[in-house]
Amino acid sequence: TRLFYLAMNNKIAPFDNVKVRQAISYAVPYQTIIDKVLYGYAQRAYSPIPAGMPTHNPSFWNYETNIEKTKELLREAGVSDLSVELFVRQSIPWDVDAAVWIQSSLAEAGVNVTINRMTDADFFDKLFKHELPFFIHDWYSWGNDPAYQLTFLLKCGAFTNYADYCNPRVDELVEEATWTVDPAKRQQLMDEAQKIIVEEAPWAYLHQPNWVVAMNKDLTGFAKVDDLCLRFGYMGKRK
Repeated sequence: TRLFYLAMNNKIAPFDNVKVRQAISYAVPYQTIIDKVLYGYAQRAYSPIPAGMPTHNPSFWNYETNIEKTKELLREAGVSDLSVELFVRQSIPWDVDAAVWIQSSLAEAGVNVTINRMTDADFFDKLFKHELPFFIHDWYSWGNDPAYQLTFLLKCGAFTNYADYCNPRVDELVEEATWTVDPAKRQQLMDEAQKIIVEEAPWAYLHQPNWVVAMNKDLTGFAKVDDLCLRFGYMGKRK
C-alpha cells in the first residue's frame, strides 16, 4: 500500500489552476515508468486510497497518458511556454529516473521541466515548509484505513498535506467516514471523496511498488505489516 505520487502544490502558480494539474496528469508516462524504471516490480496506482486498502476504487481515474489532451487543457487554462521545476530526492534513484521520463513526456506538450535533485535534508526542509511546488514523494499509512490515509494527506491544513489541497466537502466525507463502522456507508463516503480528489488532481499517482522478499524455504513467521518493518520475533525455522 505504499504510494508514490507526483504532487502539485495547489497554492503555488501555475498549479493553483486545476486545468494545469489535469494537463500534467495526462502527460505522465505511467506504464513507461513501471516498465523502464521499476522493471515491472510495481503496479499502477489510480487513487489516493491505494490498492490493498479498504474502499479503494480505481474507477474514477481517467488520466491515461495523452499528450494531445495535455495540450488541449493547457490551452483552456490560458497557459503557454510553461517552465516548471521538478524536485526529487537524489537518494531515491527511481524517483530521479521517473522525473526524467516525466520531463521528456511534458516536453512533447511544450512544457519545459528542470529537474532539481536534492539531498534529503534540503528536500524535507522545503517539504515540511510547504515550499515545493512540484515534486515526487511517497506515503504509506501505519493504519490500513482510508479515512486515516486521507486525514494525513489531503484534509485542509494537515501538516502532511504537502500539496496544500483543500476541499471542504472532502473534509466532511473523511470526517464522517472516520466514525462510520458500516462498510457500505464507508464505501459510499470514500467513493465520493476519491471521485472529487481524482478530478481536482492535486496528485498524479505514479505507482505502488511491489513488496518483494526472498527467503529460505524453511523460514516461517514472515509477515508484511502496515509500517513495513520486519518483526523478527515471529520468525522461526521449520523443524
